[in-house]
Amino acid sequence: MEKISARYSYWILILFFTFGLILNQSYQKRIFKDGGKGHDGVYYYELADNMTQGNELIGLKPYIYRLGTPFLVSLLPFDIFTNFLIVNHTATLLGCLLLMYWLSLFFKKRTTALLITLGLMTHWGFYVRFIQYNPTTCDPIAFLITMLLLLLIKRFYDTKKSSYALLSCLFIFTGVFFREYLLVYSFLFLFTNQPFDRTKAFYIDWSLLLKHKYWFLLAFSCGIFGILLTHIAVNPIPSDYGFIAALILWTDNKSIFSLATGFLNVFGPFVLFPFLYWKQTKEFFDNHHQYIALLLIAIGIIWFTGGDTERFILWFFPILILPIGLVIEKNLNFKNNLTVWIPILISMVFIYRLFWPIPYIKPEIAMVKFPVFHAFHEDAINLLSFHGMQKVRYLILIEYGVLCAYVLIVMRLKITKDKVI
Repeated sequence: MEKISARYSYWILILFFTFGLILNQSYQKRIFKDGGKGHDGVYYYELADNMTQGNELIGLKPYIYRLGTPFLVSLLPFDIFTNFLIVNHTATLLGCLLLMYWLSLFFKKRTTALLITLGLMTHWGFYVRFIQYNPTTCDPIAFLITMLLLLLIKRFYDTKKSSYALLSCLFIFTGVFFREYLLVYSFLFLFTNQPFDRTKAFYIDWSLLLKHKYWFLLAFSCGIFGILLTHIAVNPIPSDYGFIAALILWTDNKSIFSLATGFLNVFGPFVLFPFLYWKQTKEFFDNHHQYIALLLIAIGIIWFTGGDTERFILWFFPILILPIGLVIEKNLNFKNNLTVWIPILISMVFIYRLFWPIPYIKPEIAMVKFPVFHAFHEDAINLLSFHGMQKVRYLILIEYGVLCAYVLIVMRLKITKDKVI
């Protein structure tokens, strides 16, 4: 398996992606809302349409500021839905190829990187499947730029060559035209010298933290300049939206149960492994990967600025999966841990809705059934941990709780046995 992965991994991924597109086109219906444009997508569709026709760029903020994907869509000669599909599928494929390369830099076996990437591609909320359901989204290109930034900043970390830092600044400037959260990656320049030190006040060695302060200031300024340009280029419709207002609103409305359900909806019981082997996880972040740990903080902050918890987690999947994958690779050989793997893999079929299309049900005919098979009261709303009906969310959390309890018991027995041996 490892020899095949090492030689043909990228071709396997491309074939898997192509097969996924064929299945999606055959069985996946488009979202019901607003004639197939979706919730946020209706604003991106209108923006692309205005660009195509040369009209003034008017729209609701913050959506009107995300000019990048609608601009690329407006350059293609087909209808707007088709153009969105082409742009987003292309970005998704390239992003997945870069994700597998990124993961292979950390894992000893190429097979681990390949299987994780293929697994992500089967998730109902990831772009391989979701685009066919809701094509008018800006996330896939942001995902591609995320992968480029992670690779460039890692190269800068390894080599200290300024060319990688300059390219990172360029992609941060470009990235905010697609998604504003890409500005976060400018802060990684502050953490590429291992600034955390337990012997220092507040655990930070400020001399190390500020060593690359000029690169950080340049990257951050590029991102802010890009955001300012997006605001100048458009005519936003007045609304109550504001970043601080959204932060206060969502902080007041969100709960720890929603966050836990969101992580379980993306990772399933795999989310337990970094905590079960917390010493290995800590060693990974202490050993020249503190700049990656910073992004975990960013996830927590961004979570409070919007409602789609699962989508935000998927934005940072390349970071979050690293400690999980490393623990699995080191401790959970498939052949010798079937009591752990078999129930987990079965559960992932349901968590990722592997054999079910994303729901397409009109609100007036929908009803709630047992959560893993449940119908949805409006499009795919109950799949989302925050937006879904509360009773469904708690039922799903109970299901995960039972599964996680089993995994915890089996894993603790395994860890105890390994220590004895």
